[in-house]
Amino acid sequence: MQRYLRAGDAAELEAIREAPASEEALLAMPGVGALIDAANAVGVDLLTWRDVGNRAEWSRSQRDAILAPGHADAWTAVLHYHVRRRLSEDLRLDIGRMLVIDEHYGPLDWRLWQAQTIYWAAEDGLPGSEGTAYGSGAMENTFIQQAMVSSFKDGRLVYLSDKLLMTSNNLEIIGNIDHFMHVLVEDNPNPSKGAIALFRDFHEAGAVILYNYGYLEEAEEMYHAYRDEFMTPEEQTRSTFESFLAARTRQMLREQDTDDTYSLVLSSYYQAYTW
Repeated sequence: MQRYLRAGDAAELEAIREAPASEEALLAMPGVGALIDAANAVGVDLLTWRDVGNRAEWSRSQRDAILAPGHADAWTAVLHYHVRRRLSEDLRLDIGRMLVIDEHYGPLDWRLWQAQTIYWAAEDGLPGSEGTAYGSGAMENTFIQQAMVSSFKDGRLVYLSDKLLMTSNNLEIIGNIDHFMHVLVEDNPNPSKGAIALFRDFHEAGAVILYNYGYLEEAEEMYHAYRDEFMTPEEQTRSTFESFLAARTRQMLREQDTDDTYSLVLSSYYQAYTW
């Protein structure tokens, strides 16, 4: 997916959905004919994905001719035309469905595995016709649960090269995770122990990560939700927001869950930078 998408967000998917559906429609767009002629003059056929997909191998003169500022809109149209076809024909992905899933389970970075997992796991997980937020299959689908929480911990692609893929926290997904988990645990008469544990872990890690990013009010709200949901009255009496953060931070550094540790380190880098 990194080959097809630049940002991997809903805005990019919306733009790709609006791309020309046929070669004839593409050629009718302003500036596209001139761009294709300029590309042909330097040995690149922009009507084939072979040449467009291998643009990292273009020479300097080819890049200068094709990516000139005057061709910017036409180049975007050509690229989105090809990406729309590749997503549909090669990967069997429906952009409309991707956008619905992104709205109800995201926002997601569609260049990463979490979005793909939710897409294929959510057969019964789109909004119900009776106004329910999720289909019954989604509530107990562990693939969806784990992919959403994983996206919170490391669901944003921030750097990609031949030798390194670096991700970061996806804070924007917190609202949908919280809603999904409440539907799962509160509206389901028999939630699994694994689902409850995942809900608990999400609140614990969420408070720490939000605090490290400077979202103090949201972090405290997450703590109080955890306190009300999972602490005994005796634990509530002893606990404070500050002591909870300190204890959970130590626990995240010691435990074997590498996702939690990585997420904590990323947020700590941000905290160190801002301080």
